[in-house]
Amino acid sequence: MLNDFETMLMKGFYQFAIEHDLDISMYVINKRTQEEKSYEQLCYEHNIAGAVIFGLKNTDPYYKLLVDSKNPCVTIDVEVGGANVSNVTNDHTAAFDELTQYLIDQGHRKIVLVCGRENAAVTAQRMEGALRALRRNGLELPEDFIIHTNFLKEEASDGVASFLREHPADSVTAFLCMSDMLAIGTIEALKQSGYHVPEDYSVVGYDGIYVTEYTDPKITTVDQNIKEKGYEAAHLLYDMIEGIRPAQNLILPHKLELRDSVKKLENNR
Repeated sequence: MLNDFETMLMKGFYQFAIEHDLDISMYVINKRTQEEKSYEQLCYEHNIAGAVIFGLKNTDPYYKLLVDSKNPCVTIDVEVGGANVSNVTNDHTAAFDELTQYLIDQGHRKIVLVCGRENAAVTAQRMEGALRALRRNGLELPEDFIIHTNFLKEEASDGVASFLREHPADSVTAFLCMSDMLAIGTIEALKQSGYHVPEDYSVVGYDGIYVTEYTDPKITTVDQNIKEKGYEAAHLLYDMIEGIRPAQNLILPHKLELRDSVKKLENNR
């Protein structure tokens, strides 16, 4: 089942395909498939000219093998290099720095970081952004203030609930989440523990998925233009196949969306 991020990506892919009268197919490629078939073999068997690959982890076989690919390929948020491999991404480090700085500017000094998947490139990039902003403001991030997840809402909810049981209520004022779904899981855990957002704790997310406009409260987030990312990935792949553009790293803009999930602290508690 596709999550909201993947659904928005697919909408971008299909919009470009419809506008240019192109055929597009979706294939699920797990680690076993990558070990059994090269990317070139996959393209040959399915008679495809190129592919957009998302969800690639730095531990996947294709992460190393794609660099030598002869068939055009565009990855999402994972730069692997290679003469025929492009990447469409955002400046996740700068975006997460901006999001962290926003929390700090609102008076928050006791921040818990709800992380994504350990071997995901975006997790490392967003972590770098958070640490950069914290250090710039003379703040530290204790190890026990980092909640590790696999970008799953349920893991965020369980991790936050566990954190609340193990730490005093006033040890934290805000939860900095690496995705919107993690933010939703965080808010669920806080509500189940009897707290209110943002009255008791502030929460921010990252992605800009549609549901954040309808949660209670609406979630402050970084909109990384997911649908545009899908559209531009398809556009870039098409141009590579047609010889219009060479392989490249395309960085799309992001936008901080300020909503209702952050409370400004006057006394920097």
